[in-house]
Amino acid sequence: MSDSFQRSNLAQSMEAQHAELEHALTRSPFRLHADRMVQQGAKTINILQVAWILRVKRGCEMVFMRLPELLASGERLAKDLRNLRDDGQLGVAWREYTRDAGERAILLIDLLPGERRPLP
Repeated sequence: MSDSFQRSNLAQSMEAQHAELEHALTRSPFRLHADRMVQQGAKTINILQVAWILRVKRGCEMVFMRLPELLASGERLAKDLRNLRDDGQLGVAWREYTRDAGERAILLIDLLPGERRPLP
């Protein structure tokens, strides 16, 4: 009698169907497969996070180890630029630099693979 009463009561019937569906889903092969995939994804994310942290740490250590050398190089560059400016040679040095950079860019483009067209 209680079964027929529960089936006639809409709220209890829906609750029973929900529980039955939830039970079926938690034991389904799809759910087990999905859970395994989520676990594997979480492990992969953890591995990538550790790798990224180690890479960033190594990069920071390299920068801090080379910082005195980089600062000294920057100071030498600033001194050389001041000397060129004081001697009136800064414009000449800049023109030579841009010409050299342009030539190197043209040589690089010439070496890159691609469609070869004859120059006009």
